[in-house]
Amino acid sequence: MHAFLYQVAQHIEQNYKENLDSLCIVLPNKRGALFLKNHLASVYKRTIWLPTIISAEDFISELSGLQNLEDVDLICRLYESYKAVYAEQAEPFDSFAKWGNLILQDFNEIDRYLADAIALYQNLKRLRKLKTGVWERKN
Repeated sequence: MHAFLYQVAQHIEQNYKENLDSLCIVLPNKRGALFLKNHLASVYKRTIWLPTIISAEDFISELSGLQNLEDVDLICRLYESYKAVYAEQAEPFDSFAKWGNLILQDFNEIDRYLADAIALYQNLKRLRKLKTGVWERKN
């Protein structure tokens, strides 16, 4: 049994022999592109012009015209927001950066899975109360 990307390479070779320049292949990540290129080389067994192979993230960026910020920019912007909320009680940047990166990863996962952020954080708040034994009284 051949790997899925090898089967994709075979399909491309059978159906697009010399029209590779008309293809744009979108894969979930950049790592898959490397494997597909290797499979295309083994299927074609000669030098070819590769089709456009792009990650889903890059494809969406290209279509939307929007670019992802670098992690450093994101953590700096998050820290500015954190300082605006906590003012004098805000931790220094170096200690914030350690757990700030975890928050950025959480935000990324929430976006990736289209989770309801408000419901998620309300559930986390309730779980925290259960763990600490702090209960609110509703009047």
